[in-house]
Amino acid sequence: MVSVVVWGVVVWLFQQAWHWLTGGQSVKLSTALLFSWGTILNQPPINQSISDSGKVLVGMWLVFCLVITTGYSSSLIAHLTIQGKTTPPETFEDLVARKNWRWGLESWLIKGSPGQYFALHTDPVVRQIYKKMEIVTAEEAMPLVKQGSYTLFSPKFHITVVIDSFYTDKYGQTPYYITNEGIHVLAEFG
Repeated sequence: MVSVVVWGVVVWLFQQAWHWLTGGQSVKLSTALLFSWGTILNQPPINQSISDSGKVLVGMWLVFCLVITTGYSSSLIAHLTIQGKTTPPETFEDLVARKNWRWGLESWLIKGSPGQYFALHTDPVVRQIYKKMEIVTAEEAMPLVKQGSYTLFSPKFHITVVIDSFYTDKYGQTPYYITNEGIHVLAEFG
């Protein structure tokens, strides 16, 4: 707002100087201020300035207004078109706390160390996760995850390959989220 007023005053001063030097047409301060507001709102008045310095200043102002209004419009459009995002669950506590949330473990993992992790764990949250665990394949689970309110437990490197191979477009965008938290199961051989 301050820049619009300052620009209007500068246009008025240039027009007054032009009028004093050449005897050209004079402009009122209110006209210069309204001209500056009209220009920033993409509605400039029909009668443009007469002097060369005024034309140069108006041209610079129009470029400035173009940049500002384009930036504002694109920012506004971007904010209005992106839907609100919910925070995905990161921990077991997040999963248990969510109402109507389901989760599954890939069927080939249930007999391995991930299945043992859930079956033998003493933490009540992990026990609750195991109690409600669904046994699925990645092909069955991925549409459920995409619909929402569903989590698939799978090794990070395996599911990353599956998502990159089948569910990622040519721009590298995917509707799936892989948590930064993870379950670290240490396999030891004696």
